[in-house]
Amino acid sequence: MRLGLVGGVLLGFSMGILACPVEAQSAKDLPVREITVFKDGHAFVLKQGKVPVESGGTARLTSLPNPVLGTFFPYASGEKVTLTSVTAYRQISEHSRPASSREDYLRANIGMSVVIERIQNDPQPISGTIKAVQPELPLPDVSEPLSSVSNRPNPYNYTPLNSAIVVPRPEAIVVVQTSGGLVPLPITQIYGLTLRGEAKSQVKEPKVDNELLLTLSGAMPGQDVELGVMYLERGVRWIPHYKVSLDGKGKARILLQATLINDLLDLNSARVNLVVGVPKFDFSDSPDPIGLQDTFARLSRYFSSDSPTAQNFSNAIMGQAAYANANSANPNTEGSTGSEISNAERNEDLFVFSLDKVTLKKGQRMTLPVTEVEIAYKDVYTLEIPALPPLRSQYYYDFVQNAARNRELSKLLEAPKVMHQIRLCNTSKFPLTTAPALLLREGKVISQSLMKYTSVSGESDLPLTSAMDVLVKRKDTEQERIPNALVVDNVPLSLIKLNGTLDLTNYRKEPIFLEITRSVIGNILSANADGVTEVLDPYSTMTNSPEYLGYRYGELGRYNGLGQARWKATLEPGKTLNLTYQWQYYVR
Repeated sequence: MRLGLVGGVLLGFSMGILACPVEAQSAKDLPVREITVFKDGHAFVLKQGKVPVESGGTARLTSLPNPVLGTFFPYASGEKVTLTSVTAYRQISEHSRPASSREDYLRANIGMSVVIERIQNDPQPISGTIKAVQPELPLPDVSEPLSSVSNRPNPYNYTPLNSAIVVPRPEAIVVVQTSGGLVPLPITQIYGLTLRGEAKSQVKEPKVDNELLLTLSGAMPGQDVELGVMYLERGVRWIPHYKVSLDGKGKARILLQATLINDLLDLNSARVNLVVGVPKFDFSDSPDPIGLQDTFARLSRYFSSDSPTAQNFSNAIMGQAAYANANSANPNTEGSTGSEISNAERNEDLFVFSLDKVTLKKGQRMTLPVTEVEIAYKDVYTLEIPALPPLRSQYYYDFVQNAARNRELSKLLEAPKVMHQIRLCNTSKFPLTTAPALLLREGKVISQSLMKYTSVSGESDLPLTSAMDVLVKRKDTEQERIPNALVVDNVPLSLIKLNGTLDLTNYRKEPIFLEITRSVIGNILSANADGVTEVLDPYSTMTNSPEYLGYRYGELGRYNGLGQARWKATLEPGKTLNLTYQWQYYVR
């Protein structure tokens, strides 16, 4: 047989190449019966199946997992069979695979006669017998920790799961026994070669398999016993997303879809549980020693905590930030559900959707419907005017110069806008999870927003767009300035008293329901039209603590609280709502 090679490219073969199956072993992998998937990328896997018992009352399992510390639990199912111990080890076996390179064919045919050309039409080719191919493939040291593989030569070009380092191999050399002696020749210098005789197309090499040895009591050799393992491992994640269809008459059809990202193991007609909620895994960063690995496997960016996806989008998805449930809907009213969902139930503070017969190979992604409900909604128009430092002061100048977000807040104060929002009343029997939501009205796309976690019988708002046909005019005027009104640590402070007005005009053709919030630095004294006023502690929560009342602008927060006035009103078409409020603050 002659193999022609030009520029390292195999030109042709005079024989077929057939894959050789791996030698049969009694070790067996268990099928995945059920997997519970969390949105942060963790998955609780349950494998179960029948395994033959070997002599000595033992059974072997392949596909050793890398579980989180303290979450690996094997078991035996049967009246008389009990599990007494489990041992994890590395098993060395010989593995055959099709030869696919010059080095593979030379290694597979050691001992055969060969004619090697080093250049095209070589006048003096090398003839002899293939004696060896260097470097040889030594048996790996199975007692060596996996993390130290990257510290020694790596003849397999094998990348450890816990390392991004690939140790380069030395250049391969074929040693030919000629009539004149041994001739070493770099394989990269071979232009063509001819094998004399029946050439082999399979190359054998050592293979390391991680296995579990389960010692059983009450099991007879040759008997099939039901064994199982359950463990928590990182590598499967689900990302929820919603399609919200509005009919314009107060009903919203909400379809929940799930995108499954599987970088862990093959699923074949398995039951998949999708968890809504925030799991608590105290040892999520610690691998269990049973996995024979020092660190967790490197996964795609969808499971990386330092990726932009994880830092931005995923933080909201994992956070399950609940919307303030001020007005509860009727808890006895349930929406309809889709047929794809086989079961949905509460598991303490978590909520589980179960899907049957899911098939998804490792490395694949899948989008599938989870459930569909119909709930009520109403249109709400909101206006929020933030509290900012006093205009034309050093505080204000520093504030607007420090961050783009601060400049946006400043623009919002100077040109306030009413936002049109959809308030969903979750009358279904399932919570709404934090996820992207695509909004449609009568089949046409309106916007995309972020659905916030909403419990059963709760409410949440989905922003649509700015209400350009609702005009807002704001005006604040100083009424009085009292110097030396307060002395703190020998620092005299002035008291500034102000009046504020908000005029909202509805140019739409229908009445609108308005919710207005005006925040100010200092103390709200009064608000007309049944407005609710209060003074918040700016240091009690992060939500109520603007950064200019924090470290850099702590002086304002030292002398003042955070005042807030809130109104709710229905505004008829063509009408104007006049709101007034008074407040005061201290400043140096």
